[in-house]
Amino acid sequence: MGGSMPMCVLADIPGLNTTRPDERKVPVHAGQSTVKTGDSSDTMSKIDDLRKFTRTHEWVCVDDEGYVRVGISDYAQDSLGDIVYVELPEVGGSLKAGDEAGVIESVKAAAELYSPLAGTVVDTNKALAEAPELVNDDCYGDGWLIKIKPNDNKELEDLLTASDYQKLCDSESS
Repeated sequence: MGGSMPMCVLADIPGLNTTRPDERKVPVHAGQSTVKTGDSSDTMSKIDDLRKFTRTHEWVCVDDEGYVRVGISDYAQDSLGDIVYVELPEVGGSLKAGDEAGVIESVKAAAELYSPLAGTVVDTNKALAEAPELVNDDCYGDGWLIKIKPNDNKELEDLLTASDYQKLCDSESS
């Protein structure tokens, strides 16, 4: 952990269109767009165009080693408010798509983290034990939650594109 910024490997995410075909890897913060959250403060949430998303607001990014990093979207962390505790699965544990993989507690509520695909947990973000606010501060970077070795990358095809995820967020905000 720490050190260099994790990278998304665009070529390994099925169905993902990119306007940068000359580049195989881009930093995880590249390609962010915004979606209106619809709350009274009229804030905007960032949606990273280089990721896939779930209907339960998790994001996935295939890293340069073929592992899948998982976190929660900016929309989700903004909806939760200040995150004060994160419970993550054991390294080495197996998950099925849709399994509860952890719990995220905020000053407002507690929310489950669901696995977006089947696989083995190969790492968790240990920094969150001491600094759970990293999820609020940098949900697409230092606030990642778990890393999974996927059983089948084809499951990524079932996830939402950034555009489809933005439509979901828009419908939930109205």
